[in-house]
Amino acid sequence: MGDEPIGSLKISLPAFLASSEISAAIAEFVQTYPKVNLSLNYTDQVINIMDEGLDLSIRVGWLEDSSLMARKIGESKRFLVASSKYASRHQPPMHPNDLKQWDWVHFSMRGSTVDFTSPNDEVVCICEKSRVNVNSALAISHFVSENLGLGILPENLVKKQLAQEELIHILPNWQLKPLGYYAVWPNNAHRENLTLLLVRFLAKRGLITAED
Repeated sequence: MGDEPIGSLKISLPAFLASSEISAAIAEFVQTYPKVNLSLNYTDQVINIMDEGLDLSIRVGWLEDSSLMARKIGESKRFLVASSKYASRHQPPMHPNDLKQWDWVHFSMRGSTVDFTSPNDEVVCICEKSRVNVNSALAISHFVSENLGLGILPENLVKKQLAQEELIHILPNWQLKPLGYYAVWPNNAHRENLTLLLVRFLAKRGLITAED
């Protein structure tokens, strides 16, 4: 690519990352390399990298084995939350089993069971009782705020509302498995050098506990 990177990249990211540290880092990348153009597709739909001709995809969750190249660029805590109004309708829970009669706003791309880990490393699995199923983290945030039940959301989506006490962190002493943030790309990428430049840039930004 010569001394100054030049070219275009086509990238997909989950919709809830539109206002996030990752998007802020991408903006910094664009400012750092003025001859690089990015086409960003923010969507919660599962996209096939090869079929869509993507150079890079940011995926959130727990990466499954595949033929794609991947690097972990960060990690995010998840919180179980409810609106103050909805939580006030129930006795404060002390244990995950106390949530069996609570309603949930369920993320349809995840299973219906939830594992909680106590400070003493006790693991308790419960099943969500949901009447509303959505395929978007932003939709979970909206319907939880509309008092429809519990929701599991990444830290960046609830931090402000928790600070303003619009949402309540339910069972704060019990931990949920954190989300991994992964950069994924085809191993025969035509713009591999440019793709790797962006991946390394994101990994070095310390995005939510980034790892090498």
